[in-house]
Amino acid sequence: YSIGIFLCQFEQTKEDKYFQLAYSMAKTTMSKLQPDPIHGGLIFLPGNHEGANQSNSVMDAGMGTDMISSFLIYCDKNNILIEEKDIWIDKLALHIDGYLADTSLNKTVLNQRLWGLTGIVSFFKLQNREKDKLHIETVLEKTFSEQNDDFSFGYVATKDDKNPSTYFS
Repeated sequence: YSIGIFLCQFEQTKEDKYFQLAYSMAKTTMSKLQPDPIHGGLIFLPGNHEGANQSNSVMDAGMGTDMISSFLIYCDKNNILIEEKDIWIDKLALHIDGYLADTSLNKTVLNQRLWGLTGIVSFFKLQNREKDKLHIETVLEKTFSEQNDDFSFGYVATKDDKNPSTYFS
């Protein structure tokens, strides 16, 4: 999320150093988009392969895709040429199609599912792919169908009466 913070600082101050920090962070983030050693789909490493990472692969995927897409949208709106743009878009599309779409639909922890979806939403704003729009609608419909009777959401999609903590939101 530092990409967004640096872009905001750049917007407020017009000091190029903040844009360069955002760009540098975008490059670093994209360098982390690598094949998962288990399933082969592109994830932002280390994902859940490093115990010190206090996140997981789908959360990292959502955040990374969201920020890179938002960075590219910002550059487009401000006529800033990013030489890696086409490469990054192609790589993000492979990442969504090979990993993020599935996890954002099938995660049972609702926050993880929706965090993953934020990346697809931002990428949709960047690329306007019809399959992303349909996917977003599918994930939201599924998630709302799992809403509790009192309109709250549980931590997980599947409630278990033997485990009341599955009802916690």
